[in-house]
Amino acid sequence: MLAVWLQHSPGTDVALLMGMMRIVVDEGLHDRAFIEARCENFDEFKKSLQDFDLDFVEQVTKVPRDKLVDAARMLLPTVLPASSIQWVLLNILMAPTML
Repeated sequence: MLAVWLQHSPGTDVALLMGMMRIVVDEGLHDRAFIEARCENFDEFKKSLQDFDLDFVEQVTKVPRDKLVDAARMLLPTVLPASSIQWVLLNILMAPTML
Protein backbone atom coordinates (compact mmCIF):
# COMPACT_ATOMS: atom_id res chain seq x y z
CA MET A 1 0.00 0.00 0.00
CA LEU A 2 1.22 3.46 -0.87
CA ALA A 3 1.05 6.11 1.80
CA VAL A 4 2.25 9.65 2.06
CA TRP A 5 1.32 12.16 4.72
CA LEU A 6 1.36 15.77 3.65
CA GLN A 7 0.84 17.80 6.77
CA HIS A 8 -0.10 21.08 5.15
CA SER A 9 -1.15 24.25 6.90
CA PRO A 10 -4.87 24.71 7.49
CA GLY A 11 -6.62 26.48 4.64
CA THR A 12 -4.01 25.61 2.02
CA ASP A 13 -5.75 22.65 0.37
CA VAL A 14 -6.15 24.48 -2.94
CA ALA A 15 -2.49 25.46 -3.13
CA LEU A 16 -1.49 21.88 -2.28
CA LEU A 17 -3.71 20.39 -5.00
CA MET A 18 -2.72 22.97 -7.59
CA GLY A 19 0.94 22.33 -6.82
CA MET A 20 0.43 18.61 -7.28
CA MET A 21 -1.46 19.19 -10.50
CA ARG A 22 1.37 21.39 -11.75
CA ILE A 23 3.80 18.54 -11.18
CA VAL A 24 1.48 16.11 -12.97
CA VAL A 25 1.15 18.43 -15.98
CA ASP A 26 4.79 19.57 -16.08
CA GLU A 27 6.03 15.99 -15.97
CA GLY A 28 3.48 14.76 -18.49
CA LEU A 29 1.82 12.34 -16.08
CA HIS A 30 -1.65 13.19 -17.36
CA ASP A 31 -3.57 11.30 -20.04
CA ARG A 32 -3.33 13.57 -23.08
CA ALA A 33 -5.64 11.41 -25.22
CA PHE A 34 -8.36 11.55 -22.56
CA ILE A 35 -8.04 15.31 -22.24
CA GLU A 36 -8.17 15.89 -26.00
CA ALA A 37 -11.21 13.66 -26.39
CA ARG A 38 -13.26 14.67 -23.37
CA CYS A 39 -12.14 17.93 -21.81
CA GLU A 40 -12.43 21.61 -22.58
CA ASN A 41 -10.32 24.58 -21.51
CA PHE A 42 -7.26 22.52 -20.61
CA ASP A 43 -4.94 25.25 -21.88
CA GLU A 44 -6.68 27.70 -19.55
CA PHE A 45 -6.19 25.27 -16.69
CA LYS A 46 -2.49 24.93 -17.52
CA LYS A 47 -2.18 28.73 -17.43
CA SER A 48 -3.80 28.78 -13.98
CA LEU A 49 -1.03 26.49 -12.73
CA GLN A 50 1.66 29.08 -13.50
CA ASP A 51 0.99 30.78 -10.16
CA PHE A 52 1.67 27.55 -8.28
CA ASP A 53 5.38 26.92 -8.69
CA LEU A 54 6.93 24.68 -6.07
CA ASP A 55 8.56 27.54 -4.18
CA PHE A 56 5.17 29.23 -3.72
CA VAL A 57 3.39 26.00 -2.79
CA GLU A 58 6.07 25.07 -0.27
CA GLN A 59 5.96 28.54 1.30
CA VAL A 60 2.16 28.59 1.57
CA THR A 61 1.47 24.99 2.57
CA LYS A 62 4.63 24.34 4.61
CA VAL A 63 5.00 21.00 2.79
CA PRO A 64 8.59 20.41 1.67
CA ARG A 65 8.86 20.38 -2.12
CA ASP A 66 10.45 16.93 -2.18
CA LYS A 67 7.43 15.47 -0.37
CA LEU A 68 5.08 17.26 -2.74
CA VAL A 69 6.89 15.89 -5.79
CA ASP A 70 7.05 12.40 -4.32
CA ALA A 71 3.33 12.44 -3.55
CA ALA A 72 2.36 13.65 -7.01
CA ARG A 73 4.57 11.09 -8.74
CA MET A 74 3.61 8.24 -6.45
CA LEU A 75 -0.08 8.70 -5.81
CA LEU A 76 -1.66 10.31 -8.83
CA PRO A 77 -0.47 8.19 -11.72
CA THR A 78 -0.41 4.86 -9.90
CA VAL A 79 -3.37 4.89 -7.54
CA LEU A 80 -5.96 6.84 -9.48
CA PRO A 81 -7.16 5.84 -12.92
CA ALA A 82 -6.38 8.36 -15.64
CA SER A 83 -9.98 9.55 -15.80
CA SER A 84 -9.91 10.38 -12.08
CA ILE A 85 -6.77 12.45 -12.52
CA GLN A 86 -8.38 14.38 -15.33
CA TRP A 87 -11.51 14.92 -13.23
CA VAL A 88 -9.40 16.37 -10.43
CA LEU A 89 -7.46 18.53 -12.88
CA LEU A 90 -10.54 19.98 -14.48
CA ASN A 91 -12.67 20.36 -11.39
CA ILE A 92 -10.21 22.60 -9.60
CA LEU A 93 -10.34 25.25 -12.32
CA MET A 94 -12.37 27.49 -10.03
CA ALA A 95 -10.29 26.72 -6.95
CA PRO A 96 -7.65 29.46 -7.40
CA THR A 97 -10.32 32.05 -6.71
CA MET A 98 -10.60 30.59 -3.21
CA LEU A 99 -7.04 31.50 -2.16
